[in-house]
Amino acid sequence: MENIAGIMCVLVCLTLTAQAEDVELTADQDASIWATKPDSSFGTQPSLFILGGTGAEDEARALIRFDLDQLPSTEDFLQEALLRLWVSPDTDYVSGGHAGVYMVAGDWDEAVTWNSMPPEDRSVSEIGVLPPHSSLWFEQDITDIVHAWLHLDADNYGLYVEVPDGTPYAFPRFAAREYSEEEYLPRLKINYTTSLNEKTSGEDLDLRVSTLSTGKVEVRFGLPTATHVSCRIYDASGKLVKVLVNEEAAIGDHRLIWGRAETGIYFVRFVTPERSSTRKLVLARQQS
Repeated sequence: MENIAGIMCVLVCLTLTAQAEDVELTADQDASIWATKPDSSFGTQPSLFILGGTGAEDEARALIRFDLDQLPSTEDFLQEALLRLWVSPDTDYVSGGHAGVYMVAGDWDEAVTWNSMPPEDRSVSEIGVLPPHSSLWFEQDITDIVHAWLHLDADNYGLYVEVPDGTPYAFPRFAAREYSEEEYLPRLKINYTTSLNEKTSGEDLDLRVSTLSTGKVEVRFGLPTATHVSCRIYDASGKLVKVLVNEEAAIGDHRLIWGRAETGIYFVRFVTPERSSTRKLVLARQQS
């Protein structure tokens, strides 16, 4: 009779690197909706606007959709998805505002109005700080939203963009897909990997993956400078299992713990602006 003493890592020293590719999509439909103009449609306007925050007497949201059929096979590993919106020069700008991004949960077209707005899904949402003045890009990481579309069977009805409740008043205007200058159209920049190749180096990241006696997985890494760090765990099918960290990290040594260490094959994805690296992790039950 087998006595399961714990989970052991039988393959953690295989360091892999992925060939990174970038693709940038432009919006295939967008529109704004106004609370005080509930039956008006703004889908053919050159600007997208959002309005809200503390002291706002009105509310406006933007809807944006990108055609993900232009992306490569969903078996590829998604590294990052970045929503980019250009704050147009005609914005009556107030610095210090925020923009929230979450999923649309129903069909719509550019004739949409406040009264006909589709339902929303805030199960995955992001909030970012607007740029300090106009004529700059607002950029927001929406990797988890795009991953939900690609790998978790969420339907891609697009994105809502709004000024979140409880944040400072803001009324930015973004360039819409009808904007006169193509370089400023709404964009979704996606970074993904097309293949995994063995590599024996990678010590410059000082990345170490191991299992503890408790059965948990430990990830240690060292940073020579402060930088943004993303560490995600995927299963063998490419499905995101756990986000260990996705934020700015200080210089020095760091330790992350993954508490759900079930048997199987996983990939520990570690990404900084300067380098990405992947470690293959095979967890098997230890017998005695």
